[in-house]
Amino acid sequence: MLTLGIRPDDLTPGEGDIAMPYKPEVVERLGNQTVVHGTTESDVPVCLMAGGAADIRPGQTITATFDPAAIHLFDEADMALHRWVDLDSFAALA
Repeated sequence: MLTLGIRPDDLTPGEGDIAMPYKPEVVERLGNQTVVHGTTESDVPVCLMAGGAADIRPGQTITATFDPAAIHLFDEADMALHRWVDLDSFAALA
């Protein structure tokens, strides 16, 4: 089994080629950025970063998106898999 990892600053609110429903639970406004802690439809905890003026409220379902070149894959032992392909080129195929 593989685990997909995305850093919070690589996951943003909005529409995109790869998007998922996301339900914010805690919204931390820090001036120029907003840190949002929430869950996916399948109850997976996820943190994302948004702009400081983002209109995001706890309990409001939003869409989160990410660039596939920014993902990280981990094996069963939580070890990161080596990237054998240029993910920027791979993402261009989508």
